Amino acid sequence: MKSKYILTMLFACFQLSSFALEVDSFTHRHVPLLDSLDKLDIYLNKALEDAIKEANHADDIFGNICHKGTLRRKVKKNLVASLRGLFVANPLQVYIDKGKLGDGYSVETKKSESVYQYIPLIYKPVLKLTPYSPLILTNNAYIGSDKFSHMFNIGYLYYLKHIRHGQSIKEILKYGKRSESITWGGFFNGIISNGDLVANFQGLRFFMKLFGKGVDPLTGESYEGLAVIKCVQGEFKKVKEISFIDYVDDGMDEGLNCNSYTNGFMRKQIKKHLDNIGMECPVEPDRCEALGDKYEKYSKYLLHKDCR
Repeated sequence: MKSKYILTMLFACFQLSSFALEVDSFTHRHVPLLDSLDKLDIYLNKALEDAIKEANHADDIFGNICHKGTLRRKVKKNLVASLRGLFVANPLQVYIDKGKLGDGYSVETKKSESVYQYIPLIYKPVLKLTPYSPLILTNNAYIGSDKFSHMFNIGYLYYLKHIRHGQSIKEILKYGKRSESITWGGFFNGIISNGDLVANFQGLRFFMKLFGKGVDPLTGESYEGLAVIKCVQGEFKKVKEISFIDYVDDGMDEGLNCNSYTNGFMRKQIKKHLDNIGMECPVEPDRCEALGDKYEKYSKYLLHKDCR
């Protein structure tokens, strides 16, 4: 049974080896980075403009006028990975992982120096054999590129669950927390990333605003009739800009919204590294506590206990 488990984990690692799954938000936190917010906003709005052009072109070919299904498919093509984020990097994460932001915007962490360096290979092969996300600074939060796969891939899944299938926000967040403990994290690598859960939630908000559907679960604002992309004179047009400033926050920063771990052994080994570099989590308790105020209604589904 033990050998079968190891073979399964090694196969998973082989399948996932080209995708960055986790981030070290501590080891290189002192490295001064340029804030990537403006560059990411340029990428995002261009991706949306490309999706609009593709949707309008498809409508011309098939004789449709502002076919909403076509628009959703083209937006998904440009922002969402094909397997709903199940260990698959979305286009923006790939862009960041390839260093396309430029010099000074990201820092890589070697496995031998990372916060996970004391976790034995045999214990969590996926954690040890898959690459780590580069650390970037966005809207003053130190996050991994993987957060954008969560935001767009899982966020889109949340959007479908809420808008198409009528599930409540709390039902969706409960589903997300269960999945993070099993499919998206805990079982494979022992990490339950609360930062990932925030990214998923913010992705839901993003797609609700983008398509003008529902009520913002955080602010209470109705998005009905306020879509970012609208039908204007028979074709889709982006009528307003959209920015990551409204979605990327300290909740995605695993140095502030700390991870939870599946057992004491994981916690002990990670604390050993943090002690060695003179850090603890949360790195800035005041910013962690501020998250409790912001996400108060949903804090138990999104935040580490120290932030609630």
